[in-house]
Amino acid sequence: MALVVVLLQRMDSFDQHPEKPALGLPLLRYSLWLVGQVLWSSVKVAKLVWRRNKALSPAVAKLPLTDIPEKNRVLYANSITLTPGTLSIDIDDQYVTVHALEKEAIEELKGGDMAHKICAVLGGKKQ
Repeated sequence: MALVVVLLQRMDSFDQHPEKPALGLPLLRYSLWLVGQVLWSSVKVAKLVWRRNKALSPAVAKLPLTDIPEKNRVLYANSITLTPGTLSIDIDDQYVTVHALEKEAIEELKGGDMAHKICAVLGGKKQ
């Protein structure tokens, strides 16, 4: 995450639209929450893979981005991809398309917890 902040600051020197990254306690809390999600998902994916009777139920879904500010949408898609078992495969103005090893993971994302966390940290409609 620190690398992303450094790259954003370098990019600001080239474009004419500098933005101050949201640093501080909210970003730290989101980062810790995301690390927890990555660890929990890693355990779930490991269980799925090592089971004798594979209970995989792959799914693809389009999740709406309308409540997430445009500048935060890439962070949302990247956070989905960082979480084992899920992958952002496309993003446009209105949706992020996600592939998951289990339908349950899609339902969790539809629940909006990750989107709420991002909006709480960086601002947006979902609060």
